Amino acid sequence: MSKQANPTIIGIFVLGAVCIALLGITVFTSGKWFSEKSEFVIYFNESVNGLSIGALVKMQGVPIGKVTDIHVQLEPEPRRILTPVFIEIDHEKCKLLLQFKEFNGDKTMMEQLIKNGLRMQLQYTSIVTGQLYIETLLKPDSPMTLTHLNKDYVELPAITSSSQEVKKCNGCDERNSEY
Repeated sequence: MSKQANPTIIGIFVLGAVCIALLGITVFTSGKWFSEKSEFVIYFNESVNGLSIGALVKMQGVPIGKVTDIHVQLEPEPRRILTPVFIEIDHEKCKLLLQFKEFNGDKTMMEQLIKNGLRMQLQYTSIVTGQLYIETLLKPDSPMTLTHLNKDYVELPAITSSSQEVKKCNGCDERNSEY
């Protein structure tokens, strides 16, 4: 004769298993689900071939965020193709102090950083594979170009990547060699 299973014991066992699973997820993800993040948009007017969702956003080689989405946008006037890239920056990874305040992605704080030269630039993770990441730079002497096309996100200005400059230079050399 078999014994009837006690529903209370089964319930406690299931509840304990769920608690252990949640604890394991929290430990193995290092609490990333609970860290504060801010989202931004960057409009690139160059090819982002090699940049993918999940690609890193770095500052001085330290990962501070990641790419969350990439779109393409056709602008009839002026005729141009823009690539809005959406990123998120982890507050814990970016311990930036500005006027004695901790980095929190606040719009006013970001506007001040942009005025002080915050720029975003595509860089190669690997020239062999062609994979890209986004480098965060402080270049106060570089031009600040904002599109003001997205009102839902703070826009971070992009500067032309060094690889794009090389391509432009190579194109000039090819045209000059014809003459």
